[in-house]
Amino acid sequence: MKQPFKTSIAKEIWIESLNWTFELIDILNKANNGHGKNPDIESSKIILNSVKEKIQRRKEAIILKIDKIGIHVKPVRNFKASLEKLLNSTEIDFTKGMKIPSNPFDLFDTISDSDLTEFYLNNNIDKVKSNLETSWIAFNQSYGRMLIKMKLNGYPID
Repeated sequence: MKQPFKTSIAKEIWIESLNWTFELIDILNKANNGHGKNPDIESSKIILNSVKEKIQRRKEAIILKIDKIGIHVKPVRNFKASLEKLLNSTEIDFTKGMKIPSNPFDLFDTISDSDLTEFYLNNNIDKVKSNLETSWIAFNQSYGRMLIKMKLNGYPID
């Protein structure tokens, strides 16, 4: 008999991911002074630096919950990959528009850079917001697909 699929855990992961995403968006909006209005670089760095560890801890806690599902089939693996991509939305990769590939970097790692300007900080925050939007949509699609696939594949649903 197939192991039961625990929708309560998947729903809990979804809710915590939503809260994490909303919290990160609020932080980013505060750091860039609303909607891309020239932020004060020092106050933006303080805001981002003060929440860096909290965001990371919440991200790790969400990732640990995925293992509680206990089923390792393709829909769950795809959901996990989509979740990890969402939680890594703070990683910035500009290689798509460049001829010479660059290394991706995390927004929170750039705040300690003394050469960081208001323009680049604003640009990086906008990129992370875009990443969040795209990743959130993909995450929701994989969540819905996982629920339906598990039911279609005959897994008992708890």
